[in-house]
Amino acid sequence: MARVRNAKGEAVQLHVDAQVLDVRQDEQPPPLSAYAFGSSGRLLGRAELKDGSTPLSFEQGAEPDQIRLLVGPSIEHTNEGELLSALIRTGSAERMLRPADLANRVALPIDRALWLCWWRFCTVRGTLLKRVVSGGVPIDLPVCDAEIEV
Repeated sequence: MARVRNAKGEAVQLHVDAQVLDVRQDEQPPPLSAYAFGSSGRLLGRAELKDGSTPLSFEQGAEPDQIRLLVGPSIEHTNEGELLSALIRTGSAERMLRPADLANRVALPIDRALWLCWWRFCTVRGTLLKRVVSGGVPIDLPVCDAEIEV
């Protein structure tokens, strides 16, 4: 099977459909965004989903052998690494795509248990301290690179 590759810098348009499941009458579905990342974690493109669907445009160059598509809450990070880690931490719907899959519509179902957690998402910054006794005196020392999941 021949593999068709776009020229460097050629724009690709991916159609994303997100199906928010189990939305009740008195509830509004969460505002969603679609994000495309290359295999190295580089942000290729992002777009807000309106009525559960959006075309996502990005340039496909030499980078993506696979494209990591995430649909989740709108997150405003300028750093691509922080954006990707925040999306993974929130449990965003994810699909890995090959360049041959880009011509098709991609449908991602988003379960109620998943999107309800996005309303309560918050990040708390601080310092984790560990109490150590040194010479009979308790000392609070910081724990380097600590990350706590609740």
